Amino acid sequence: DSLSGGQIQRLGFARALYTKPQLIILDEATSALDAATEASVASSIKNVGGETTVIVIAHRLSTIQDADQVHVMDAGKIIASGTFSEIRKAVPMVEEYVQLMSFRDE
Repeated sequence: DSLSGGQIQRLGFARALYTKPQLIILDEATSALDAATEASVASSIKNVGGETTVIVIAHRLSTIQDADQVHVMDAGKIIASGTFSEIRKAVPMVEEYVQLMSFRDE
């Protein structure tokens, strides 16, 4: 009767949102979630809106697609900032990753 990794992540996220903090940092928070659950978490993040600043550290591009700002890091330094679409156009490494993942910017 133990919780799965995804269930633990969802519980932690729900607890964090319940307290209505000014800042939430999510480090690969959706990595163990299936696509449907990730979409639910993404919707919850959008719903906190201007109340909470959410910093998401992610490798999965779908996790950051709708972010207000994306910062690309390489060798520990920020090499580009902008919307997902802007970053995709400006940083060849990101576009290559998009192509590898067969990700569509919609």
